[in-house]
Amino acid sequence: MATAYLIDIDALKKKGYVQGNVENSIIVTSLTRVQDTMLKPIIGTPFFKRLIEGVDADDLNADEETLLNDYIAPVLISGVDYKIVPHLKRKKYDLNWDELFEYSEESPSGLLWKISAGVS
Repeated sequence: MATAYLIDIDALKKKGYVQGNVENSIIVTSLTRVQDTMLKPIIGTPFFKRLIEGVDADDLNADEETLLNDYIAPVLISGVDYKIVPHLKRKKYDLNWDELFEYSEESPSGLLWKISAGVS
């Protein structure tokens, strides 16, 4: 099994909050955790293994490709964004912190996750 990931690291960098100067080793750790703890329990180990094998062998059927591209990939991107943020240092990595957090005196950490840009 050459590939252990259902989404390409470059796709994560393109579509998620994480940008190009974050080391792949940090992204891979978060992606592995998201796949193993968020996705695999939902879709089941046998189907998860089938998708991994299908990505490796490039033999996914049309339904599997649709599921992977339209449903699983967005979950993986969001999950990696969520899992990786605590491991990134603000000045070391290219991450738009203003899009992610806002200051709040009511939060124990002083920060609140923003739901989406432009939502008050």
